[in-house]
Amino acid sequence: MTFSNDFFAEPVFDNLYLWLHNTDVSSELSNSVVVTNYESVGDFQQDKGTFNNSTGRYVTTDRGSFLRRIEVRVDSSDGKPYTVQIMNKENVLTEKTGTGDIDINLDLPAGVEEGSEIHVRFKASSAKLVDSINMRIKELSDDTVLFVVRNADVQITDIITNTAQFFPNMKVKSFFTGLVKLFNLAIIPTGENQFLVDTLDSWYSNGEVYDITRYIDSREHEVSRGNVLSGLDFSFQEEDTILIETYRKLNGYQYGDTLVELKDQEGKKLDGDPLEIEVDFGQMIFERLTDVQTNSLTNIQIGSAIDADISATETSPLLFYAIEQDLQDPLSYYLSETQQEDFGNKAYMPSHVNEFTSKDFSTVFNAELDEYDSTLITNSLFKLYYEDYVTDIFDPKRRKYTYRARLPQHLVCKIRLNDRLLISGVRYIINNMEINLTSNLVKLELLNDIYEFIPSNPSPQTIPIALTNGTTVQEACDSTDFTTYYIVEDNFTNATGLYVDSFAQTQANEAWYSDGNLTRFFNTSNGLLENDTLCPSSGEGTAFDISLVGTRTGIDSCDLSINTQRYFSGEQIEPLVNDVIYADLNQTQPFNGDFDFYKISESKSIRISNLGVVTEVFFCSGGVGGAE
Repeated sequence: MTFSNDFFAEPVFDNLYLWLHNTDVSSELSNSVVVTNYESVGDFQQDKGTFNNSTGRYVTTDRGSFLRRIEVRVDSSDGKPYTVQIMNKENVLTEKTGTGDIDINLDLPAGVEEGSEIHVRFKASSAKLVDSINMRIKELSDDTVLFVVRNADVQITDIITNTAQFFPNMKVKSFFTGLVKLFNLAIIPTGENQFLVDTLDSWYSNGEVYDITRYIDSREHEVSRGNVLSGLDFSFQEEDTILIETYRKLNGYQYGDTLVELKDQEGKKLDGDPLEIEVDFGQMIFERLTDVQTNSLTNIQIGSAIDADISATETSPLLFYAIEQDLQDPLSYYLSETQQEDFGNKAYMPSHVNEFTSKDFSTVFNAELDEYDSTLITNSLFKLYYEDYVTDIFDPKRRKYTYRARLPQHLVCKIRLNDRLLISGVRYIINNMEINLTSNLVKLELLNDIYEFIPSNPSPQTIPIALTNGTTVQEACDSTDFTTYYIVEDNFTNATGLYVDSFAQTQANEAWYSDGNLTRFFNTSNGLLENDTLCPSSGEGTAFDISLVGTRTGIDSCDLSINTQRYFSGEQIEPLVNDVIYADLNQTQPFNGDFDFYKISESKSIRISNLGVVTEVFFCSGGVGGAE
């Protein structure tokens, strides 16, 4: 899967880290070295096996069952822990751990199988130096089969680990869901395995505005009070570290959580359900250290995963910001009671804020005191990512509306849930949409948009249209070479401009353009379509039934009587959008419809322009009107 960088590339995600397991890393960090290149090699009975000095392996023949004992002697004086392993291929036959000299004697009562690969391997969790080693392999009669010696140092320098071993026990789904809840993210599919990820506020700000007034069934709609919340419960996983436990006892809630019960003016709990947000991440209270000699604060801050008994404890997965600090004095850590190692004059300090001074972002829901300087963290997760959403719910002007509409196909394909809809000059946010893909009948659950909104991309909304072109009306009408152009209005008859791109940035060339019925000249000097001319018709038209009079609205036309005939040049039973309606059978006189709606069947009306062009089809079926 691929996720967009709309959120993950934002500064809020910079220097945000996941706390690893509170584990003894020495048992997990390691590297291994197979001993090779022995200076002295005594291979006494080659019928039992052969020794490869470049790999350090003794490979047995079918007489390997005669082998009975392996003796290894190792000398080391650096005092660092390590493990000596006697191996057969990748299997450990036996091992021994120590800090100095190590002797291992391995008895093999049943011998070994043919093809066994006997060798010695060293493992260590820090840099290690082995002074010398010898290995002796004996057979059943106690005679030596192989004796090898290496006096040159064997070094272990590169320590490796699989960091996945230290990750908290957390599924990828829980991790990603936690991020979604923390930052109030919207996840929108943009492809088969591609998703846009952005904050809810940012996602809404990237929407467009569409005026759908003409497609709304104005005869009925519902208005109700918006949802009301009875409280807020934003919480992390409960922890048992000593500082978190102490804070909870003193304050009645865990550091970083937000727990609010909402009441009316009479002190009664509000109707509705609480808004509950719980993440699988935990919390920790960090601690700024004091110099015990001067009793002054240092610029060193730590996190301690210890419980009330001062014992190590496992925390829930923890997100924190790591802030790099220049240290006043070099820090070091103890390898043992007598050994310590410096790690320089810089270190990363854990924090709930991304920066100690500005505190632009944080990892707490509530406005808490920052442990580093005891100042308030005002930019909490709630403040940055939930406050607008919650305050909108409680705005006294907020209402929920239910409308029905029949949207044209191009709007069904274009409208997204983060778009705003205009109905009779009022702007709405889409709360829910139910679309019948067969009829394009849409049930809309909307919320009135009570705040100023400026679309991120104010370019005109365009629809594609297929047109021919030519230097004359006749040439444009006769051409069959249709090309896709773009207009801002709903149809060619009403269009003012003509563009070659969907963003309405590049105008079409100056010429005559035709949709097969209507031909218009595009004037590049003023950017307008003008000089409307009908294409010449030929032969008799197709008769169809229609109401004698029209109405200004589609809804009103549904009550008209069908009591006359008109004509059009199409071969279908009823005219469609862009067909030309004629008053006479020979199609010499276009019918002037004055942009009124005329009923043509019990379920359908059409809108006819002053040039006789059908500009819109209105459906009356099911008692709900809608345009196409």
